[in-house]
Amino acid sequence: MRMLSMAILLFATATFAAAQTGTLTVKAGTKVPYTISSTMDMTESVQGNDVAINRVIESRTSLTAKKIAKNKIDWVLDVSRMHMRMTNPMAGKPVDSNLKVKPTQFSTDQTGHLLGVAMLDPAFKQAMQSSGQGSQIELMFSPMLRRAVKPGDSWEETRQDTSEVQEGVGGTMVVHVTTRYTYEGDVDTLSTKAARVRYETTSLAIDGSLEAQGAKMTIDGDGTGGGLTYYSLNDGLMLNSTANMETSVRISMTSPQELIIPVTQKLSTTTVRK
Repeated sequence: MRMLSMAILLFATATFAAAQTGTLTVKAGTKVPYTISSTMDMTESVQGNDVAINRVIESRTSLTAKKIAKNKIDWVLDVSRMHMRMTNPMAGKPVDSNLKVKPTQFSTDQTGHLLGVAMLDPAFKQAMQSSGQGSQIELMFSPMLRRAVKPGDSWEETRQDTSEVQEGVGGTMVVHVTTRYTYEGDVDTLSTKAARVRYETTSLAIDGSLEAQGAKMTIDGDGTGGGLTYYSLNDGLMLNSTANMETSVRISMTSPQELIIPVTQKLSTTTVRK
């Protein structure tokens, strides 16, 4: 049940914005390194007993433009290092290990809109979700390339993410997210021009159904979140992002016995382009 709760909460919100409309300015072979750090504090309550779990994931990632055509860019997202530390009183000894992740291949159009993913390694997908980024690879690119806005403008976007729950559990979970973005203007820091966007999750609903070892369960929950993101005005790629999210999920078991397990999670994530 502990791993089930962990799997259920590996979801988040993302999709940001930058400045003027246009296209990505990259060349074949362009390689951009990032570091991603996320900290999660989760509390699970079972029959009145609270269990606190802490997990920290740190990774070094690079985004490479492998091939550029007229209306398509082929990318490779490679995780050279992913380290996880986790403490869970119910699991005994703390976890402190490196995870091996296969490169992810995907394609976008010239504005960064995702066209398709050829391979998304389960370990990387889990890390993206648990770091508050969901599986949204488009997070790396400025959607402002497809949107004409001026400083002070706000807009909302709604997205639905569906995922097959793993960890030995069969089922599907769906996250419905509505996010409000505000383009605060351009800044010049360390000789780099960037678009600054603040965002707030105005609605987040979680639902789904599971079955494990004969036990049937339903999931429902909600959450809040927000953060700040900077995108380069030179190439349209992310420079820096900070995000915070809180979710509250209820796992209801209907058979062989009736049981409700509340699970709360606080998550903070920082992504920095090196």
